[in-house]
Amino acid sequence: NTTTTSSTTAPTSSSARKTHSSHPRVQARSVSMSAQSEATTRLKREAEQQIRELFELQRGKKIGFAAKVLLDQDRCTPQNVFATTREINIARMQAIGFDYDYTLANYTDEIYPLIYNLAKEYLVNELRYPSEFASYASYDPDFPIRGLYYDTRKGNLLKLDYLNNIQYDAVYHGKTQLSKTEVAEAYGSFHVSVDYVKHLRPMFDNFSLPEICLVADTIQFFADNEINFYPPSVYQDVNRAIQHIHVSLKLHNRILEDLPRYLRGSRPALRNYLEKLRRKKQDLFVVTNSPFHFIDPGMKVMLGDDWRSLF
Repeated sequence: NTTTTSSTTAPTSSSARKTHSSHPRVQARSVSMSAQSEATTRLKREAEQQIRELFELQRGKKIGFAAKVLLDQDRCTPQNVFATTREINIARMQAIGFDYDYTLANYTDEIYPLIYNLAKEYLVNELRYPSEFASYASYDPDFPIRGLYYDTRKGNLLKLDYLNNIQYDAVYHGKTQLSKTEVAEAYGSFHVSVDYVKHLRPMFDNFSLPEICLVADTIQFFADNEINFYPPSVYQDVNRAIQHIHVSLKLHNRILEDLPRYLRGSRPALRNYLEKLRRKKQDLFVVTNSPFHFIDPGMKVMLGDDWRSLF
């Protein structure tokens, strides 16, 4: 709804109405807000009309829906993109995009120590962490789980339920588990307030597993060597290291050097599913921030040399 303040709020008196509306700054602000609302409404209507036209084009087989959207990338603004956790009916969708990592491509457990070691090398070689840290620890597959938070104020890893209640048997400072009493002393209770959530960093996806382990080992190294540290910086440095090995393509290149070790093999069930969608005249496309030279060998292993015919 695009209503202005002046149309929804009634002044308490005629003198107040006059004083409020006659002030030039108030008038200018009202005009500005109204203009912005009208512009937003116009853009939404144009976007809705464009979507209708795209579907009509697809019905006429003039051009694929996904292809048309890609041609008009300037229309793909943050305001026109949304995410949902609700159940959706795939059969009613005209175009479906698939991520590469952990959607089309499933990696073996060997990927986690690889990410861990490459990121730790970056901490030592580029961010000048103590050289002793390079051999201090290795990736522990039994330690990290998805769904943890890192507390940037206290340097703890913790697990919360959907009501922000702390699971007191899953709170760690480094690799040291906090007792129930220590958790209560640290947080005042076993509940995290809404205001405090801003200090927590979620670590939810599969790539978070080596990140969680590296954060814990870094803090434990500092504790064992009595080195003072700033909790937010630990998270920032480790996260920066993880991002670097992705952006620099170091991780991609190492995976390509030994693809069978890191990528699970042929996926005939996935190919059958994609072919089923294609038979229903649905447009499929791949959405990934990985370069083509990286996903192409993987897709050939999983779906065959002609994988591009599916998209």
